[in-house]
Amino acid sequence: MAIDSADPSVPEQQNQAQLARFRRSLKASRDLQDIKLALGVKGIDFYVKDVEGDWLEQWDESPNCP
Repeated sequence: MAIDSADPSVPEQQNQAQLARFRRSLKASRDLQDIKLALGVKGIDFYVKDVEGDWLEQWDESPNCP
């Protein structure tokens, strides 16, 4: 994305977008920490599907692996 030097609001808009993304990430991190403190290991079920399954053995077979 090219930045138009004549429009000073473009960098400000980018900064606002980065700040919003950072705030969402920070909130997600805090939410995870709260769940870990409140529920312990049982809280993993909120974030990992099929935590009791064989996902670790099939890790290399996942289409998301590089």
